[in-house]
Amino acid sequence: MINYFDFFPLPLNNAAVHSDCERACAAALNAVNNTQSHPPIPNTNVFQFTAKITDNSEEAKRQRRKQANIESAKRSRKRKQDLMKNLEKEVEVLKNTALESSQVRRELKEKCDKAHFENRIAVIDYVTIPLLFYKTELQLMRVTGCHPLNDPVYISMANNAGLNLSDVRRSLLRAPAYPGKAGMQQVQNQNFPHTSLHGAMQ
Repeated sequence: MINYFDFFPLPLNNAAVHSDCERACAAALNAVNNTQSHPPIPNTNVFQFTAKITDNSEEAKRQRRKQANIESAKRSRKRKQDLMKNLEKEVEVLKNTALESSQVRRELKEKCDKAHFENRIAVIDYVTIPLLFYKTELQLMRVTGCHPLNDPVYISMANNAGLNLSDVRRSLLRAPAYPGKAGMQQVQNQNFPHTSLHGAMQ
């Protein structure tokens, strides 16, 4: 490219310039010549700033990841703590329920044992009372010489007391023959092979 000022150079001495136009042209020419002879030096600060921005961006990402991990760990610990608290509450409730159930079971066992004992006593009474009645009847017959149910005085006393003699007769018919003292003990032992009358009353 041909420069116009190469053919018509302008004087660089300010004293030789007589007009503003020539002065402006001379300044422009000097600027062009300086630019061509001395190319601009690249500014390394721009690259440093760009690298710094990149580094700052990576550091910011790393810090954000670190903060996110910390917050996630806090949330996880809080969830575990809440879960442990709920489990502890459930364990306490189950312990109380088990304690109450054990107490109820103990009370039921005591009632069952008491009922079993009373039932054994009732069975013994069911066996022994008719035998005792029959024994008493025999003793009366030996003393009076007649059966009590055939005695008019006894019948009158029983009627005055409101005793139904028909029920007494039926019970006497169902009562076994009086076996004596040894036989009575044998009957008790047959009904309760492991427990005598004395052991049942204890």
